[in-house]
Amino acid sequence: MLTRDEIITVAKCCIVDTCESCPLVESGNCIINFMKHILEYMKTEPAPAATGTSSEVSKDTDNIHIDDSVKTQICQEAQKAYKACELILDIYERMEDEEQKAFDMGQSYRAMLEVKEELTRIGNGGDNNG
Repeated sequence: MLTRDEIITVAKCCIVDTCESCPLVESGNCIINFMKHILEYMKTEPAPAATGTSSEVSKDTDNIHIDDSVKTQICQEAQKAYKACELILDIYERMEDEEQKAFDMGQSYRAMLEVKEELTRIGNGGDNNG
């Protein structure tokens, strides 16, 4: 699995179309391997802790407040996600038709697994004991 810094290096190499310093240059089909590494990294990266929020649930949902540090953290994470999406879309647009089809099939397969898991959870009464 690539580290966050290696993923950024690969993305920069793809953007400027320079493979010399790319960690995936020896891996054959680097675009598909890059997407696999990104998806694996996204699955294993821990979500940032939401601090400064109350764990108690109130019925007064009109007055929900999140402190500025949490808002800043959320905005920073959203900006990172936006940049990652831009990079992935740029790489996707550079893919050959066969590579795009393989990527699309992988995304469809993942979506089907998520639906199957949700249906199983609902079938078990909505609990997570499935």
